[in-house]
Amino acid sequence: MSIIEDAINKYGGADEAYKLKLKEGIRDSLGYSNYMSKLGKETSAPAAAPEMKGNILPAGVLAGQEAGYSMQNSRINTLQGVTGAIDSAAESIATKLAAKNKAADKNRYDSSFIFEPTNPIESSILKYAQNPYNEDGSVKSLQQLEGELNTEFGQAEGYSPEDIKGMLVDKLPADYIGKEGSYAYRFAGMSEKQAADEQLIDYGNLIMNGKADQVPKELYPLAYASLSDAEKMALSKKKLGIGGREL
Repeated sequence: MSIIEDAINKYGGADEAYKLKLKEGIRDSLGYSNYMSKLGKETSAPAAAPEMKGNILPAGVLAGQEAGYSMQNSRINTLQGVTGAIDSAAESIATKLAAKNKAADKNRYDSSFIFEPTNPIESSILKYAQNPYNEDGSVKSLQQLEGELNTEFGQAEGYSPEDIKGMLVDKLPADYIGKEGSYAYRFAGMSEKQAADEQLIDYGNLIMNGKADQVPKELYPLAYASLSDAEKMALSKKKLGIGGREL
């Protein structure tokens, strides 16, 4: 079992859906699955000897094969190091956030999640919490933000990675990961009910735009119910072709 899985089991509590978000979303947002795929290919295929030209003696062939194995082992060690580093990096912020005392967020749940920034990093965190999306519309992961903050404010401004991690944990709710879209409304000043209503409208728009697969299955009925009669009619027409045949 990996470091992050140990941490999730320890701090994830009984919420299996949230634990799944931590387990699958965090590591893959850092490219973990891509490196694991490369590692799998390296460990399943025999090492190829470097290309050799001319009349090669048996000793030269053996040396070439040994060189091939050496290079393959080097690549495997590198990939293992990368995946281990990703696992540790993902575990770090996820564990700290998931282990946060949720009682500390109680007043914010009852009032507002908006806070007054006291430094440029906190300003960036608030802007992110209010609009947690990349330019292509995808959700920007918390790990991505952490990396950007370290790059922008680390060496130049003198903030350590632990300083930045501490501010992220302090300013974001314990169950933030996987709920970025919903919390964007809370950080815009909405109540919990208002934020939930807006989230359903967003899901309804996804349904209307042919992106129903992006709507959580358990929320699909509520999202569909939030559509107007005209929208439901338009959606039905989209699904039907000439003569009533479904497209």
